[in-house]
Amino acid sequence: MPRLFNYADYDPNALKKRVGEISQIAGVRSVSYTDGRARGVRALDFYTGSGLEFTVLVDRCMDIYTTKYKGIPLVWQSLNGVVSPEYYEPEGSGWLRSWAGGLMTTCGFEQVGTACVDQGVAYGLHGRVGNLPAENVHVDERWEKDKFVLSARGQVKQSYFVSENYLLTREISTTMGESIIRVHDHVENPGFSKTPLEFLYHINFGFPLVDDGSRLIFPSINTIPRDDIAARGLDEWEILSPPIMDYQEQVFEHNMIPDEEGYILTAILNDSLGDGLGVYVRYDFAAFPYFSEWKQMGEGIYTLGFEPGNCHPHGRKRERERGTLQFLEPGESKDFYIEFGVLDGKTAISGIERKINNIRNSINRLSSNDC
Repeated sequence: MPRLFNYADYDPNALKKRVGEISQIAGVRSVSYTDGRARGVRALDFYTGSGLEFTVLVDRCMDIYTTKYKGIPLVWQSLNGVVSPEYYEPEGSGWLRSWAGGLMTTCGFEQVGTACVDQGVAYGLHGRVGNLPAENVHVDERWEKDKFVLSARGQVKQSYFVSENYLLTREISTTMGESIIRVHDHVENPGFSKTPLEFLYHINFGFPLVDDGSRLIFPSINTIPRDDIAARGLDEWEILSPPIMDYQEQVFEHNMIPDEEGYILTAILNDSLGDGLGVYVRYDFAAFPYFSEWKQMGEGIYTLGFEPGNCHPHGRKRERERGTLQFLEPGESKDFYIEFGVLDGKTAISGIERKINNIRNSINRLSSNDC
């Protein structure tokens, strides 16, 4: 039964007696932007009756933009705001001119990371798929026994005559009374040629969840700084600072350990926000074996990024050179799962910490036994 507004549990019959339309409590609204560079962009506003609200940008790969809990913003939004795909600049770092930030941006599929030239072809930062609109979009609000499920499903095509042929089928779902977002992605090569597949979720948390003293907890066995700048902050990768003038971003690659079900569980926590507030991110380790932390404490670009992916975010050329570039054979497909959940209060936060520390401790025990 859904627990509404952390107040009480209601079975479907009891709830129906109390409202005229279920949309009074939870639902999905179809909207579109009307002004500036966002004009015409279709979106879906989800609200669950728990205090969780989030917006899915249909015309930008069905990525998740604004995300709030009880009115508190959880994510960082770039100064660009929402930008229609018609303004996308694919060359070099032009991706940054139309990137909105938000909870989840999809990067790929032909390229992830630094712009590069691979086999004579130039690829821009983070690829094209995040700037492509979804089609065949279907929104559903339904009772499944005593659960009221809210979901949206759509398809995104990325193609280029003879070389690229990708079909993404994305389903985003949540449940009335929950503070959880689930994403299931199915990526297919419907063509007749083997094609590279680079795929990464760019997750962007922001103020006030990101603030002085906020902390990260990962099931990480070792952490590798990307460069000399990151190396200077290696001892404090898990602790966040106030905004810093002229801060230079620090990127750390973490080698993560999955739980018994094969999932990675990570979290960002702010113990000083109310009774404690956080967000966990849980994803399939087999699908996303690599994870980067993007720490940007600069003024106005004050954010913390989680980046699980099937590749390193260094550009397609380097992935090919290191032998880690993944491919999809003709007709082959792969599935990807990721889940976001709000941690409200000390009990929820300590529960996640216990789970992640148990994973760490199990690895330490195994290492001790090997010795």
